[in-house]
Amino acid sequence: MISLFPGFSILDIVRENPKHLTIHFGGARGHKIRDNYMALILDSKGENEVLTPKPLFPTITSCTRSYTFRSTSGLLHETQFTQPALALMEIARFEDMRSKGVVKEESLFAGHSLGEYVALVAVGKILTIEQMAALVFYRGLTMSNAVNRDSNGATNYSMCAVNPTRVSKTFSEVDLNWCVQEISRHTRGLLEIVNYNVLNVQYVCAGDVSALSKK
Repeated sequence: MISLFPGFSILDIVRENPKHLTIHFGGARGHKIRDNYMALILDSKGENEVLTPKPLFPTITSCTRSYTFRSTSGLLHETQFTQPALALMEIARFEDMRSKGVVKEESLFAGHSLGEYVALVAVGKILTIEQMAALVFYRGLTMSNAVNRDSNGATNYSMCAVNPTRVSKTFSEVDLNWCVQEISRHTRGLLEIVNYNVLNVQYVCAGDVSALSKK
């Protein structure tokens, strides 16, 4: 179980939204953080379509002294930092409701997607907050590295939440599917509904940035 947070303050990320952040690997703590990064493996398909395990950070070795995260729009917009920030906010909200007597302890609770990790902390008490934050950070890293990025961390792919009722009360899942397919056909890019969260209320679309921004 991961017990060491990966070398930065999430509060600094939220408050300052820096465009770059350097993690230093000096000292015993820094060596452990570096070991965590080196241990991360991502299965990647080669030309023969065979899954091959590859390091998530191929440039980090036992001699590496630091690593810098970069983002042209600010690190808070990168999923590996967004996810722990959101998860910690959800825990804070839940504990605030609990302190005000809104939460009935005998009730059953479950988390969805990122919220599953929050539920394991706030309700299940299976993970500590520190373990959850580190685990969600590494989860985000894996998701972030699933697409190609340039030297500044930029990528041509993104995702967004969609609420059809913001178009009209009669705009349904069927209509959303049609729109997604038409935009994908028109732009000749990738665009799909990847999450069906709440019927006719919340979906997640992912694909090319140009297709997602099409109006």
